[in-house]
Amino acid sequence: MRRLFLKIFLWYWLATSIMGLVLFIAIWSTSDRQGPLWLRDVGNLLEIHGAAAVEAFERDGRQGLAAYLDRTEPDESMRTYVFDDSGAEVSGRIPPPPVVEMAATARNTTRAEFGLGMPSMVVAQPIVTPGGRTFVVAAQFSGGRRGPPLTTGPMVARALAVLAAAGIVCYGLAWYLTRRIERLRVATRALARGDLAIRVGETLGSGRDELSELGRDVDEMAGRLEALLASERRLLQDVSHELRSPLARLVVALELLRQRSDVAASPEFDRIELEASRLDDLIGRILTLTRLESLTAASEHESTVDLAGLVSDVAADAEFEAAAANRRVEIVANDPCVVRGDETLLRSAIENVIRNAIRYTGEETAVEVSLRVQSASAPASRLAVVSVRDHGPGVPDDALDHLFRPFYRVDDGRARQSGGTGLGLAIAERAVRLHGGSATAGNAPDGGLVIELSIPAEKES
Repeated sequence: MRRLFLKIFLWYWLATSIMGLVLFIAIWSTSDRQGPLWLRDVGNLLEIHGAAAVEAFERDGRQGLAAYLDRTEPDESMRTYVFDDSGAEVSGRIPPPPVVEMAATARNTTRAEFGLGMPSMVVAQPIVTPGGRTFVVAAQFSGGRRGPPLTTGPMVARALAVLAAAGIVCYGLAWYLTRRIERLRVATRALARGDLAIRVGETLGSGRDELSELGRDVDEMAGRLEALLASERRLLQDVSHELRSPLARLVVALELLRQRSDVAASPEFDRIELEASRLDDLIGRILTLTRLESLTAASEHESTVDLAGLVSDVAADAEFEAAAANRRVEIVANDPCVVRGDETLLRSAIENVIRNAIRYTGEETAVEVSLRVQSASAPASRLAVVSVRDHGPGVPDDALDHLFRPFYRVDDGRARQSGGTGLGLAIAERAVRLHGGSATAGNAPDGGLVIELSIPAEKES
């Protein structure tokens, strides 16, 4: 997002600066030889001032001219000299060489002449009296408020000031646009993580521009998705509840039929009973998953849980199931650890992961279970990581991110053969997420799948 911010900022700033430069060049190029407007104003004022000075000289002589100049010059930043038609200065003042040169230049023209430079500016204006005599009135400005010299220093300063002002405005505009886009990105990422309660329309304002409309569209999409998923969960829950009763009656009828039938039909009855048991397990898992999806935190039966003891108990229970399939469950590490949460949910999460590993590990191999306490990124915080590794074929790398999706199966044929429903890892992930943790999957370097459940741990006492 910072790249988009810089693009908007730099392009707007460049466009504004080019427009300002073009406007400056246009104004400068359309000025006539007498210079910018403020210089022409100085020439006009000097013409009026010079005419009055020449009139004072012709009426009262040198003393009258000197008195007039002393009276009309506001400060020492402006110094006026009057030259007669022979080029002599008639006020009694001694003119500096730049003034003499500018006066000689102006004598041969009918307009004001300007001399721009450091440290002063000289303006010379020819004055023709009613009697036909030609005088030249020259004024030297030494940087006062009457006529500051036009130099490159102030021009550069003004240009930098314009660039700075344009930069501030463009920075604000770029920040305003990218801030709203950033909020949209945060909202869409939250939607991708499954947080369908996120809303962004109000934070983008109630205007009618495209970004505000897009924010409202995102909110509407999130609302529709939330309603659809809620409806799906209710459907699964209702159907699962409704299936429980006829399934229970089917099991009872099966048992009665077994008692009334001969022994030869026993394998068929065993098969029906096995499938009914699997169906009951599937319904139970669906109900568990829908209950977990409706929770926002594991606070219903929250307590302090000895996670090390819980891992030992679950591993011991799973060992019986593994032994029946010529497999083992081994605890390779079990750091003492206490977490805060729902013991039933945590037991279900660890049990589902271990049972899933038992299904897919090779015969005469062991499912390796470990609990290690690690330092988290936040200061003074710890993370309990339960790792379960099997020695099976693993899964393709592109399927790792999908293992925790409900009903997802890497291989449908293998899943049916093992009796998997695609819900065990989904239940484990949601149970851990309710405790503020996360679940990850990866392939071991020497084969097999590794599932890690990370849960925030209590501080050491």
